Amino acid sequence: MSELHPFEIGIHVHGVVSRQMPFFMSEMDACYLACAIAEAGDGDYAEVGTAFGGSAAFAVLVKRELVQDGTVFTIDPLPGSNDGPPPSFDGATADVVETHFRNMGVANRVTLIQKLSEPWPLPDRQFACALIDGNHTDGWPKRDWTNLAPRTLHRVVFHDYRTGHGQVDGVVKEVSHEGWKLEYARDGIAILERTT
Repeated sequence: MSELHPFEIGIHVHGVVSRQMPFFMSEMDACYLACAIAEAGDGDYAEVGTAFGGSAAFAVLVKRELVQDGTVFTIDPLPGSNDGPPPSFDGATADVVETHFRNMGVANRVTLIQKLSEPWPLPDRQFACALIDGNHTDGWPKRDWTNLAPRTLHRVVFHDYRTGHGQVDGVVKEVSHEGWKLEYARDGIAILERTT
């Protein structure tokens, strides 16, 4: 296991990922995500919302630094999947994402699933930690929570909390008493910890 604190790992890995590919998460948010991954421990990690694959590559590298086992699953109906509208990130395609994963040396520990998160594409999997950062409108934050929370053993992280995405904020407020407590929140990120 690394002798660095997860926050320090987050700073380092954020820099590595940001230099090699588009990564739409601030350094501070990434540090808190690294802490959530560290505290969740061994096991698979799932995220809804891929964009260019930055947060998935980040999760693999953090788990590698922490010597944690588990596969990272990233779920997004990228262009060409015939399973929903394309994301709002011009140029984000499966080929681009897979190329980023190969270039970052993480392709062997990350699986891109080109589907919507509903119906849930991995019904038989459980996750130590999960990130919700997909569509922030049209009821998707709640659907993503409803699909991920029962399958997540320790922590669910919401990105873009308190940044003008009312549905994300509403879901965090609504569910932080249903067997989950709000462990940490700041503009940009909210971490919910399972209590049951």
